[in-house]
Amino acid sequence: MVKIIISRKLVIISFLFLLSCSQRTYEIESILISVKEHFVPDTRIGIFDVELVRSGDIFHLKGESDQQNALRALLDSLDRLSISVVNEVEILPQKQLNGRHWGLVNISVCNIRKEPRHSAELVTQGILGVPVKVFKKKGSWFFIQTPDRYIGWVDGGGIEWLPEHGIEEYINREKIIFTGIYGFSYQNPEKDSGIISDLTSGNVLFLEEKLDSYYKVSYPDRRLAYVRKSESRSYEEWFSETSFDPVKLTDLAYRMLGFPYLWGGTSSKGMDCSGFTKTVYYMNGYLLPRDASQQVNIGTLVDEKEAFKGLQMGDLLFFGRPATDSTTERVVHVGMWIGDMKFIHASGDIHVSSMDPNSDIFDEYNRNRYLRTKRLAGSDDEGKLLVKTHGFSTW
Repeated sequence: MVKIIISRKLVIISFLFLLSCSQRTYEIESILISVKEHFVPDTRIGIFDVELVRSGDIFHLKGESDQQNALRALLDSLDRLSISVVNEVEILPQKQLNGRHWGLVNISVCNIRKEPRHSAELVTQGILGVPVKVFKKKGSWFFIQTPDRYIGWVDGGGIEWLPEHGIEEYINREKIIFTGIYGFSYQNPEKDSGIISDLTSGNVLFLEEKLDSYYKVSYPDRRLAYVRKSESRSYEEWFSETSFDPVKLTDLAYRMLGFPYLWGGTSSKGMDCSGFTKTVYYMNGYLLPRDASQQVNIGTLVDEKEAFKGLQMGDLLFFGRPATDSTTERVVHVGMWIGDMKFIHASGDIHVSSMDPNSDIFDEYNRNRYLRTKRLAGSDDEGKLLVKTHGFSTW
């Protein structure tokens, strides 16, 4: 009889223990979700891959994050509730990198993928001379972040890994920017010289010497080359003179007519819809967010009633699925207004479409999924997104 009573007590104690652990698990996971939603609401531009692992009656936090503040807030919240955990979260960049947290894109365009393999989805691109943060290394792949905060994997051949204080040297060195749509760097300062590599809009190289018609330049990996002055200019001059000019935006967009659509592309070698608007704005001195669903959050609202009145060249039009009682809004496409009821966008290729039903280039499909138009010029975001005030070189 005594044994039965003891057994029942053990069952009750075990049940209460399991209930307590279950409750603690729920509390910790709820706090995890809350912290992630607050500090990293967009996993395309932030890392908070943290999970709860229970070993007996001990709770472990495992994973990685680039958000030191988020981890601190999580641990503080747990401490206030007297919840004890073993913190095993790694804060990126990895300690194994030994302070080498920066790289420079070393080819005209590098492909940045969702996973560290060439067959993985292309999520974005980086262009020559652009600094990237390095979070970790896996084999020959680097997990990096571009200046627009986008995160992904790049093959080691795409970047030159900088030494510990290499980013300071990059910032201080004199540079040029390639302002043509597509071109080349050459072995010698001569018209028929051999080619060192191709170049695309926005490529940045170190300036070594100014010649009559060429710049002598060097690559991040120290290759020497020559670039025509007619297709480039001093980076510092370009950097300091950038400002909103709707005519220049439109002119550059027209120069890209017929360029192919490329999912994940953000260069003049191929662009998706937001990669196109991003490239056009970047070459005019603005660093837009990467995706259409991010770009829609900047600027001021101009139109959302399909009136298309008062729109100006350079305004961004967004398309997708409106919110309903049961679903959230989904922005999936963006184009740029060029006046006269027309917009230019990347869809199949870069082309002009019209919102006018009587036009030969009327785009009924996009008219039917139109959401709103936003304007960067004159908005609170204009100054923040200017390359010269964004801190492009030191972000």
